[in-house]
Formats: sequence, structure tokens, C-alpha cells
Amino acid sequence: MISRPSALAFSALLFSLSATLPAAAQPSDVADVSILATNSIDIKDESKILSGDVVVNDASAGPTLVSGVELNVRKKAQVVGISADSIVVAGEVIVSGSAFCNDLDDSTGTVTCAPLTPLPVFGECQ
Repeated sequence: MISRPSALAFSALLFSLSATLPAAAQPSDVADVSILATNSIDIKDESKILSGDVVVNDASAGPTLVSGVELNVRKKAQVVGISADSIVVAGEVIVSGSAFCNDLDDSTGTVTCAPLTPLPVFGECQ
């Protein structure tokens, strides 16, 4: 069992280390994106996107591929960075990069989203 002072010192060390890490930046160049959609994306089971981010450019005003969510990442998929107004992440998904969203449903318990602003990410895509 870890004594209370040791646990506090460890927590302080983790906090100081995380404070020195550079903040992740949401995608700013379309060249860094592998999949870009204006409405929604549904990444199927066991898909592997090993380079570039997956971005849904704006919040959907209408129907989406998966009802009520702009980006759906199904079980055992692997992605780098993900950005969308709303994201659902299924079990055993690996997100190796940053996540940006305003609404997250993460069944893995491993993904956290930084706020996604502004929307649209890349201005108006036409």
C-alpha cells in the first residue's frame, strides 16, 4: 500500500510533468487530414487509419450516417487524431493522437476531448 505522502508526491509529479507537455493543436491544415467530411463519418469495425486525422468539418444540421453523431468510431478501430462536434468511440478503439470535440461518448474510457472551436474547422468546404 502506498502511504498518503507518497501518493501525494506522485500526483504532484504527474501534474508537473503534464503541465510541461505541449498542448495538442486541432488540425489546421487539410494536408494533415486523411478523411474529411462535411456531415458525418462512420469508421467501421477493425478499420485502421494509421496516418492523418479524421475530421468532420462542421456540426450537422441534418441526418448523419449514425443517428445523432458526426463521428462514429466502431470497435477495434485504430485512428490517429479525431475531430468532430460529437464523437462516439466504441470498445477497444485505439486513438493514438489528439481528440477534439464538444460531445463525447467513449466506452473505452481512454479518450478525452479538448473543445473543438471554431466550427467549421476548415471554413466552408464546398
